[in-house]
Amino acid sequence: MKKYYFILCCFISILMLMYSCKKSFVEKDKNSSLKSQSYLINPMDFIGIHHNNALDYIGRIQDLPNMTEEEIIDSLNNFSEYPFSDLNLNYQEYLQSKATVEDLISSPSTITSKLMNNEIITDTTKLYLDSLISILIISLDDQLEEPISVSTFNGYIQTYIEYLHSNFIFPVGSLSDSSNIAFLLATASIAKYSYQYWYNAYSDKDNPWHFYFKEEKSTNCNKLGKLFRKIWADVTGFFNSSCIVKHYQDPTFWFRYNLDCGVDHAIRASNGISS
Repeated sequence: MKKYYFILCCFISILMLMYSCKKSFVEKDKNSSLKSQSYLINPMDFIGIHHNNALDYIGRIQDLPNMTEEEIIDSLNNFSEYPFSDLNLNYQEYLQSKATVEDLISSPSTITSKLMNNEIITDTTKLYLDSLISILIISLDDQLEEPISVSTFNGYIQTYIEYLHSNFIFPVGSLSDSSNIAFLLATASIAKYSYQYWYNAYSDKDNPWHFYFKEEKSTNCNKLGKLFRKIWADVTGFFNSSCIVKHYQDPTFWFRYNLDCGVDHAIRASNGISS
């Protein structure tokens, strides 16, 4: 256990130094006070909060443990929260996206390469997303004896946010923002809130989702492995080719990704992925 903490601490320590000589996507205004503490708040945190609110909505269904996957997915069509669009993905479309998620989860170290091949991210986006995926790979290791605490994981994500802050001007936090930095921050938000949600479900016997982690429900992996698969499903569910509005191949490496669409897929992946 200590070995994994040591490796992760080393990784976090050097994260802020990585690519320090690389040119930023956006030239920063040197006269602005970008080092203000307020900028260290993730402006896309509302994405992860919305994701968890949808899980809470499903969790309030009385017969949740006996519902089929299709019934859970269909029930999400009744969930609505401003400013997000209503969930309207049909079950067959969901099954297609689920297959993609399963493929990404099967080999976490190749996630960003596969996203590149499917033109969901650019090579420059991959540079920064790799750092977040590395945090997840180490934090969600099945060889751990127990999951790291929520506060510890949040600390790792906060370090990643600070790392992004050292390379970008942060956006205002709009759902319509389709820039690289908004995409990266939204992904970090999904990771942060997913870990918090499923850790609590895993630990609290009174949580409506705790049934998922009972031993008799386990098949191909143990309880800890099931916890980590849920978190991977949330993060990889956010990456969906149907959410690409337009892909620009120019020196600024900007691209258009529908964040509203991405979180819809993350919510459904979270509910459908099992052992």
